[in-house]
Amino acid sequence: ESSDCSSYISRSVELCWYMCIQDPPVILEFNATHGQVFDDKIYRHFTKSGKTIDYMVWPVMYLHSNGPLLQKGVVQPI
Repeated sequence: ESSDCSSYISRSVELCWYMCIQDPPVILEFNATHGQVFDDKIYRHFTKSGKTIDYMVWPVMYLHSNGPLLQKGVVQPI
């Protein structure tokens, strides 16, 4: 089990490194805040639906700063 966990961590760090060294780098946006209006263009619901964000589960991913959306973020609405 621990070797599986170590392998997962190593691959995750490697992926993050590759995202950082791209020119321009991939952007993870952590701007979702409690009380913010839910925007279905950049977020998807986690386990509930609603119009106001409670907390962020996963950040929005962009190809580069001000670039196209790669992956919607995941948020839990109130």
